[in-house]
Amino acid sequence: MNSKFIVLTIGLVALIALTVFLAPTASAKVAGIVVIADLSHGQGSLGLDILMKVVPEAEWYILVDSSEAAAALDPAICNLARGILVGSFDSMTLYPSCEAAATGTGGVSISLGALYADMVIIGQHSSILSDDEITAIKNWMSKRPGVALWIAGDSDYGTGKLVQEVINSELEALDSVLRLELVSVEDSVNNCGGRGYRVVAFVDPPDELWFIRLGAEKVLAHGPGVVAGFDVATGNFVPIRDREMTISGRKVVTLLRTSTNGEIVENTEDDRPIEIKAYKVGEKGSFPIVAAEIRETGTILIASGESPYGAYQPMVTFRYYEQKLDGPRFLRNVILWATGYMGELEYIISLKKVITSIEEAAKKDLEKLAGELRGIGSEVEGLSTDVSELRDKLTKLSDTVTGLSTSISSLDSRVGGVEGKISDIESKVTDLESSVKSVEGSIGALSTNQTISIALGVVALILAIAAIALAIRRK
Repeated sequence: MNSKFIVLTIGLVALIALTVFLAPTASAKVAGIVVIADLSHGQGSLGLDILMKVVPEAEWYILVDSSEAAAALDPAICNLARGILVGSFDSMTLYPSCEAAATGTGGVSISLGALYADMVIIGQHSSILSDDEITAIKNWMSKRPGVALWIAGDSDYGTGKLVQEVINSELEALDSVLRLELVSVEDSVNNCGGRGYRVVAFVDPPDELWFIRLGAEKVLAHGPGVVAGFDVATGNFVPIRDREMTISGRKVVTLLRTSTNGEIVENTEDDRPIEIKAYKVGEKGSFPIVAAEIRETGTILIASGESPYGAYQPMVTFRYYEQKLDGPRFLRNVILWATGYMGELEYIISLKKVITSIEEAAKKDLEKLAGELRGIGSEVEGLSTDVSELRDKLTKLSDTVTGLSTSISSLDSRVGGVEGKISDIESKVTDLESSVKSVEGSIGALSTNQTISIALGVVALILAIAAIALAIRRK
């Protein structure tokens, strides 16, 4: 099966599916996966409306910390939201709209479990989750296996180190094996506008999650931090080098990383001992910016060194410094996978299975045909050998015939020579006969006895000559 045809087919199906899903924003009001975006811990809202549009089949709920914050929400976000949550993760009141939340009317108390939340996204923040909030989130994750939590961080630039420390405290409280290393990563080659901190990162999941790459290759990570693993036994941070690895018994996969031109830099001094750090300042290579911990229950915990929304320039950005980016598609793929909904990805996966099945069948047929051709080749080679042997025999036979022809020609020449000699003898005999007749005439007067004696002598001579001639002919 032609690889270009496979790519074209998958792309076409994805485009058709995405077209259906991106039809009116009112589709967000239809019951679907439930996603909560947190704005209650000091996050900005930049790009959140775009993210909500990217997954319109989801029921989006926005968590803010007060009615005043609800009143200040961007109208675009209000129009796309299924509901507004006011309070904190451990104590929320659900309102049907921004207006209701701003005035405090029509609200009902609700929990993460009662809301049937499938995913919670906590964008880059500096206000730490309370112990009660951590407990509420852990209860939600334990009672609803298969849910997803995304906690986003930042680099160590400016106040970013505080964000990193907050995130690490929360990850530790949630018993995660993921952490943010207290550094930044830059890329002098793959960036926007020629600045190394405006990193263009690459979607690079393990093979089993290949579909996260569907339509997504490059994603903006503006001033990102780096995700590390945490070794529970030693208390040290450990590097995440592979796309899939096990850290303290947990499965960890990378989803987004820098190119191999990435370089670890330190913007804010970190006085921790170097031996407990995962990455060293000046180190170069490909570093993870988004990684996911997949637990045995199916629950997914994502940690990132950049935020999908609310950052200075979030990952959802689709164009920056004239460079086209795939942030929206990447985030959609991650949300579809993390919630288990899958959407069009499910059909793409099925299509790939069919294509793979066809390819495997075709491969087997080709291998069978190749075997048959090899067999025919062996037969042809055998026939070629037989033909060569026959050719050699014909050559030898031709040489034998040529030799016989030469012998016959030589014999013919010898016979011709003998015949010539016989002709000479016959001629001489004829001459002798004439001479005898002449003698006979000359001695006619001799007596009868003399005549008889002479005649007998002549006859004896003739017979002797004839005997000689016959002997020569037999040779």
